[in-house]
Amino acid sequence: MLRPTRIAALASAAVMVVAAGHGGGIACEWPQGGTVTNCVIYDNTIGESWYSDGGGIYSWYGYGPPALAVTGNTVARNSAPRGAGFAYGGSTVTIDHTILAFNEGPATTDLGYSNVSFECVCVYANAGGDTLHGNETHCLNEDALFCGYLRG
Repeated sequence: MLRPTRIAALASAAVMVVAAGHGGGIACEWPQGGTVTNCVIYDNTIGESWYSDGGGIYSWYGYGPPALAVTGNTVARNSAPRGAGFAYGGSTVTIDHTILAFNEGPATTDLGYSNVSFECVCVYANAGGDTLHGNETHCLNEDALFCGYLRG
């Protein structure tokens, strides 16, 4: 499990964890920021508690440069009451060319005070809804056409 206070870069990785707190797969907290590029973040689970946010990715208070940049990822089959795919609060985040699909809970949850932009994001079949909370450009609500295990 990645639980850094400083996430400089994570690229081309598969992330699968069962966690008890924020960010089942990846947690980026406080103002260090970073990048998550070309990763598959799947099968992460957050239990039911007051800090049950971000089954796949969680970002908290990552304001201003550097911001958290999430590019070219697949976030699937994660589970959390708030933001099964991605939860963010007090953060500046860009999510670009990423798939959020088949998560058990809402695709995204804005915990407040965030500046989030989605560009070319495919959001599909998330049990808690496919709403993207932020500025959207060229986003799809279409089947990602997964085969096998990631399909759900």
